[in-house]
Amino acid sequence: MDSFVFAEVMEGTFAKKGERHLRPFCFELNVKVPLSLPLMRLWTVQVVGDATGVVYIDGFAEEVPTSGKLEISPLYKRRIHYALSFVADDGNNYLFDGTKLINWLKPISTLTTLPGTVTNDAKDTVGSGLLHFSLIKHLPGLVRSLRLG
Repeated sequence: MDSFVFAEVMEGTFAKKGERHLRPFCFELNVKVPLSLPLMRLWTVQVVGDATGVVYIDGFAEEVPTSGKLEISPLYKRRIHYALSFVADDGNNYLFDGTKLINWLKPISTLTTLPGTVTNDAKDTVGSGLLHFSLIKHLPGLVRSLRLG
């Protein structure tokens, strides 16, 4: 038992550059965070977890594998940063880069809202996404998924 494991689902929309309509966007992640740091040190450090799962962007990346890192630092840096790589339906590599900026005066909205961008290998922005973690829809699944691994 050297890690902490959980599953997260986030859903929202994706605005592809040059388009006027929003596309459905979601990801389902399994995250594994090492327990090498004492819990009390979370006040002064960040932990980085490995994430694997599936990303869906309508008409762009439909049910494709994704992997990357979650930097979890809700106390020290007041953020949770996502960096997820995937190969879209066109066969090219992309990166979703997003950050939840934690405001402890508004914990629910800031812990459940994830803005981010999708870039290509040349670091050009392809579009932007706005995802949400639904407390009603997805919190029970996240709680059931929590375990030591």
